[in-house]
Amino acid sequence: MNHSIIVPVNHYYYILPLFTESLMRTVEPFTKIIFINDGSVLSVQEDLENLQRARSTTVKIEIIRLEDKVQIYQ
Repeated sequence: MNHSIIVPVNHYYYILPLFTESLMRTVEPFTKIIFINDGSVLSVQEDLENLQRARSTTVKIEIIRLEDKVQIYQ
């Protein structure tokens, strides 16, 4: 990969689809896009997974769900 882009996603907001559509139109080949989802609603995760499936073969998309990675200690 030549480039990496990290995108924090912290809740569902209406610009997410606009942002991802614009990003995918302008991103260069051999770029890795990392979306960090810190517990957004299910529809955001589904949108990101759909984007991951529909991506170009020269662009890699990784989704990190922090709720899967972070343990809460009491």
